[in-house]
Amino acid sequence: MTSDDDILEIPVVFFDTAGCEYFEKLEGEGDEGSRCNENEATIVHNWVESLVRDPVLAKRIGLTSEID
Repeated sequence: MTSDDDILEIPVVFFDTAGCEYFEKLEGEGDEGSRCNENEATIVHNWVESLVRDPVLAKRIGLTSEID
């Protein structure tokens, strides 16, 4: 993890949650349902809050998520 002073020096952050036991919830039937992972969402929320406090303009923050 970086310090608050270093956070703006990193243009891209990759956070691998494999092995963290962050389990997905599945809504719907079979593989056709919608998936969500509240623990991963919390991580993203905390990063974005840190950026906005530093302050980084919201229009300069982008998010993407891998979908299996």
